[in-house]
Amino acid sequence: MVRWKKMTRVVYQLYSSVQTGGKLIFSKQYLLYTNIGLSVGISAVGDVLEQSYQHSKNGSFSRASWDCTRTGKMAATGLVVAPFIHYWYQQLDVIFPGRCWKVLFKKVSLDFIICSPVCVLLFLMTTGLLDRQGWSSFKEELQKTGTTMCLTDLLVWTPLQIFNFYFLPTRYRILFDNIVSLAMDTFYSHLRFGENSSYQLHVKEVAE
Repeated sequence: MVRWKKMTRVVYQLYSSVQTGGKLIFSKQYLLYTNIGLSVGISAVGDVLEQSYQHSKNGSFSRASWDCTRTGKMAATGLVVAPFIHYWYQQLDVIFPGRCWKVLFKKVSLDFIICSPVCVLLFLMTTGLLDRQGWSSFKEELQKTGTTMCLTDLLVWTPLQIFNFYFLPTRYRILFDNIVSLAMDTFYSHLRFGENSSYQLHVKEVAE
């Protein structure tokens, strides 16, 4: 009985600590830093999963074959994109307060028309600059990879953003985005750095 009470007390204290910490990191004071940290971490994890899949598929999984620089580039995209999304959500709620269907339609539409292309552009610009990509190569990738990313956003994010804007308060929206983005960032890593990507074709051309 005494042991049970001690276990219950420990669990309650742990729960209270997590709850207090959660309120703190999602408070207005620290929300930007929390969103940036989540975005950087999820972007890196997405690339880790994609590289693991690629190496497992090719039977070449080993520490030596791991491209840490590539993971760092994906993390950098999270660092660049997160502040934009953070302030984007805040401004949407200021301009379009409420949760009626009319407001929801405006938010989701603007999110796809404005936010999605900007995020895709920031993503490709960040990786392009880190790879020292030339202008002609960047334009080609923007047309190829950027178009695929925007279409994917339309199909995947549109229904998810309806849920996001309707049910979740502003401070938890990027958390929701990042949970979904674990799969999306894995896919984006595949598009940008995968075997048939413009990046890999460029690497092969340089090597030859």
